Amino acid sequence: MKTYSRRSVVAAATTGSLGLFSGCSLLDGSPPAGSLVVQNRHSLPHLVEIEFLDSPKDAIAVRNSPTATVPVEPKSETTYEEVLSSRGTYEIRAKYGNNDPVRFSVNPFSAPNGRVVIVRIERYGNLTYVIDSVDDAPF
Repeated sequence: MKTYSRRSVVAAATTGSLGLFSGCSLLDGSPPAGSLVVQNRHSLPHLVEIEFLDSPKDAIAVRNSPTATVPVEPKSETTYEEVLSSRGTYEIRAKYGNNDPVRFSVNPFSAPNGRVVIVRIERYGNLTYVIDSVDDAPF
């Protein structure tokens, strides 16, 4: 399973995008609290734009690089571990192509073992998201 540290994501995001990473499978277990998973269940590759509209004051890395573009291959997923590393609420907007964006709030440490955010392009092309506790994450 390929995973990327918060530092790796922030470094890539400061250059304007997250770069091309191959997808990974999460069947080996759940990612740690504060992770962001981008999944593509569709048959075509897509670029997903993730924008942090608001974040905790001590989330300096997210505040300095609030937007990233994530490429996802068909039927794959990529995990960015501990991107949401600060306690508090993050306001996130996700969008791809000409589709309507999804907007949601998450506190990654509001569950006993933390939360994971999954931004997902479904097999029919609609964009959804899931916020789940680490123990209950649907992987």
